[in-house]
Amino acid sequence: MILGVLAVALVAGVVTYLVLRVVRPPKPRAAVPTTTLFESTTTTTTLPRGPAITAAELATLVDQLIPFVQQKRQLTFTTHPTAILEPDATYSASLRDYLDRSKGFTTRLSEPFDVLGMNPSDANMNDALQAFQGSKSVVFYDTIHNIVHVRAVTATPYLSTMLVVGLTEELDDQHFTTDAIASPTAYGDAQFGLSVLVGGDGWRIASMWADGRSPSDQREIRAELKARRGADNDASKVPAALAAWLRYPAEDGVTFTQDLVTATSSDPLNVVFRTPPDGSAQVLAPARIAAGLGQLPVATPAVDGKVTSSGTFGRLFIDAFLSPVVPSDLLDLAMDGYRGDTLVAYDKPDGATCVRLDVTTGDSDPANMRKALQGWASQRNGHVTDVDDPSRPGAKLVRLDVCSGGGGSPNTTTTSTIAGATGTNSSSTVPGGPLP
Repeated sequence: MILGVLAVALVAGVVTYLVLRVVRPPKPRAAVPTTTLFESTTTTTTLPRGPAITAAELATLVDQLIPFVQQKRQLTFTTHPTAILEPDATYSASLRDYLDRSKGFTTRLSEPFDVLGMNPSDANMNDALQAFQGSKSVVFYDTIHNIVHVRAVTATPYLSTMLVVGLTEELDDQHFTTDAIASPTAYGDAQFGLSVLVGGDGWRIASMWADGRSPSDQREIRAELKARRGADNDASKVPAALAAWLRYPAEDGVTFTQDLVTATSSDPLNVVFRTPPDGSAQVLAPARIAAGLGQLPVATPAVDGKVTSSGTFGRLFIDAFLSPVVPSDLLDLAMDGYRGDTLVAYDKPDGATCVRLDVTTGDSDPANMRKALQGWASQRNGHVTDVDDPSRPGAKLVRLDVCSGGGGSPNTTTTSTIAGATGTNSSSTVPGGPLP
């Protein structure tokens, strides 16, 4: 699939992305056009058979698709895109090498996911990257080497559609340099906005291409998309929160980018590409972008143990581990007030693996965030406290401490019960946005 899946997360999108959402579906948005590419009612699982496309045929197809991509994206290639045809083994190796750039990201996620109960099947996080896209990807764009890799498969309408995704990604890369999505830092939240732009834009243009095909071609596209799905919906291989992170660009990213363009201008989208959302909070609540409400820095807290990783965990992942336990009305208010966080994963001398998460609500009252975290902690042997914010004198951070394994446990265990929010969070300055 196009987009080396992980790069969206790791890159932006593999063929496997599009299926059922694992975390709460986003709130409905008005006047969003429906794209046929994402509607898959077929149950077909048989891949097309026939002779593989040749290098000459691929070159011709690329030349035929370039004008469409340029017209719909309202940009022009600065250099002719490079698309190379590879047999199965070579293509798989190229994709594996590209995804290997993201192993640091998934390794860092391992301990927080384990401690916070986000990986109940104990799936290997690095293997999850490969499992998500499976062995059936047919196109991906290598943003580091500026190459569209194409698997030697039958030339179907689906292959053309995936080529549109890859070409759009290269076009965006030529104008805005999207290399950062290939190697996410910390827990990936800083790269999430760019990933959503890259993946969303590629699938947006591909959806236009698919919508212009004949009804029979559209059925073939949806059928092959279904047949080429990987293991992204298998939680034993890919933790649900990671799958949601990876597929978000190809699903909700389309809506995100559609909202930034008009029939005559893509300038607003280009502006956002030049200064991408600084994390998942701005993506999930786009009103924050226009309001200039970015991620607030949160100092890295001291811990009693050996630090294994640290960084911004992000609104999407915080929402993901809270949502199975915390009532949605309370969770919405808590996330509306979210302005930033820092998570530290560490190992204690007694063998326990622990997480300390400090969350800021900026100028908003932290009561809803505290209540949401306490509701989760009361069922997970966690501990929630308010601590002074060293970056903002007089302000408070809401801190969650939780451990697993060894003899370790938080200093105390909360006993508060979970309840829905009462009243409204009048101090929150940001309206609720779509949640994953």
